[in-house]
Amino acid sequence: QCVLLGEGHWDYYLKKYRSMLNVTDDRITRMVLVERADVLRLLYLYDKGGLYTDLDNDIDYPCLYDLIGTRNESFFSQEQRRTDLPSNNLIFSPKPRDPKI
Repeated sequence: QCVLLGEGHWDYYLKKYRSMLNVTDDRITRMVLVERADVLRLLYLYDKGGLYTDLDNDIDYPCLYDLIGTRNESFFSQEQRRTDLPSNNLIFSPKPRDPKI
């Protein structure tokens, strides 16, 4: 199932998980749209589990299905320039409330 996340989702998930976020109310109100989108996708995946990918990713679906079909752990893609940093253009969580998310 594909879900298009929007402002109503932001309000719902922010209220539901506000106590888990280690940021001030002032910082939340100053978040720009792209920051809200980053936080929202993580909150959604934490709540539901699933797979997130940016729309502009070129995906080899058979390879992706093989990868997630054998995994029971969450994973993030890695930045190409700095492999010590996770990227948020491909995120997988096999189950809701995975602490790695």
